[in-house]
Amino acid sequence: SNNQISSLEPLGSLVELRTLIADHNQLEHMKGLSSLAMLGKLDVSFNHIHTLEELKNVQHLRMLRDLNLEENHCETVTSARLHKLHVLPYLTMLNQRPVRQQDKTYATNLQGTDFVPTREIRTRLFPDGELSDGGNADPPLCVSLPASYGRESHNAGTFERDVDGHASSSLANDAARDAANESEFVQYFLKRFPRNPVPDLLALLRAVYVWVVTNGRPREGLQESGLLDETVPVLKPELAEVEAKFIPTDGGAESGLWSERVTKLFTNLVRAVGLEAEPITGYWAPACWMPPEWMPL
Repeated sequence: SNNQISSLEPLGSLVELRTLIADHNQLEHMKGLSSLAMLGKLDVSFNHIHTLEELKNVQHLRMLRDLNLEENHCETVTSARLHKLHVLPYLTMLNQRPVRQQDKTYATNLQGTDFVPTREIRTRLFPDGELSDGGNADPPLCVSLPASYGRESHNAGTFERDVDGHASSSLANDAARDAANESEFVQYFLKRFPRNPVPDLLALLRAVYVWVVTNGRPREGLQESGLLDETVPVLKPELAEVEAKFIPTDGGAESGLWSERVTKLFTNLVRAVGLEAEPITGYWAPACWMPPEWMPL
């Protein structure tokens, strides 16, 4: 503790090590710990660990029960505690707080573990894509509500083709670069669709969705543990300046994992359309699904 240590890699040969206290140092990563099979307690609080990706270095330490990551940049990520418990389900103490069974359940649900079987059930019971709200009951976190897979989504007419064409064109990207904010960008689409209020709303909503899907960074950009990656850009490299305007990454409330940030982008655009929109933590695809497969949710 309280030194200028920047790496724990020299400790990799101490395979019998059970407790490691390395708080208040200069650590930016957790490399070198994957071989410490007997490690039961790890304290790397008050360091400079920026991304939850570093958890992959201790992910397979089955003896690890007590982890402290307080006062690291990665702690600013939305639902950081639940993300850590999903990757490290054997923990009993996290950031000096006991881990409850309820925490582990929330962590599992957050990753949409039951998404695939839930979708299969809904597809079987509602072949045209209808969704049941359970009698207006609030669905638990584990209930995923995928967009309709009904026949209407496979028979896009002139209206859909026209909207999709505008949304996926290079002109839309130019408009995004020129716009000062999301509202100005939405005006680009508003000028190209009929003035009837109802088609306008539908067109705008579809347009911003298609634009996000079209320009979302391809899967090659994500690392091995892509679900935990807060560093990979949401949009393609040529739209970096647009991403900085629409979802600034200055830490705090605007930071997050890849899927959280792309949700934030879409939510901001939907609000600019004039609709109320709030991201719901927990309605995610499982980790085996990578962008752009996440987009249809």
